[in-house]
Amino acid sequence: GLCSALLAIAQSEYPSLEVSWFEDLRGIELSDLLISVGFIMHGLFILEILQLKIKYPRITRAIKWYFLVKFLIAIINKAIWLVTHDWTFLGYLDTYDAFLFFLLLCGWVVYLATIRKGFYRFIFLGSLTILTAYALMFILMFFNLLHLLPAWFGDDGRGSLYHFMSIALVIDMCFYFAGLAYRDRQKESQLADLKQKETELEMQADERGQNPYVAEA
Repeated sequence: GLCSALLAIAQSEYPSLEVSWFEDLRGIELSDLLISVGFIMHGLFILEILQLKIKYPRITRAIKWYFLVKFLIAIINKAIWLVTHDWTFLGYLDTYDAFLFFLLLCGWVVYLATIRKGFYRFIFLGSLTILTAYALMFILMFFNLLHLLPAWFGDDGRGSLYHFMSIALVIDMCFYFAGLAYRDRQKESQLADLKQKETELEMQADERGQNPYVAEA
């Protein structure tokens, strides 16, 4: 929610925060930074949901280090641009980072496909939606097909492409809440079955206590 609110301010043409240095960073640059933070938060969320640190601690540690390096590069790159208004060699790492993150999303979707039962089925559908949107963004940017987008998407490639991810994140959130509702319903059903079994056992115990022949047997 906080990330979405900051994105709304960053993507607005005239933000309400009137600070000179903020004006240099507002718009697509701040939005681009927040998008990177949003991707990292989504990745950490998936790691927590899957509990990979129990089964694959080394892989989980490597992914977290990747997220940390990704965050530091984004911060340093934006800070240098804010001061010098010029890009450094770190900006050329965006293509490799995008491809690496795409492979990471593919790995998550494949792993979730192997355990898509119950609650994880909805997490799989949400991750598949995120992967589809990210793949579409990557293809349009890599092959320079931005001219195919409608005019209301905007002129800046980074900002216009994120419309796909915004829609995907909303769909992912709907799948997540649907999964929570499904899991709660399953727990309620299991509790109801346990109470029914307890009631049946109590009734059988009462019948045995009232019937001496059954008790002697």
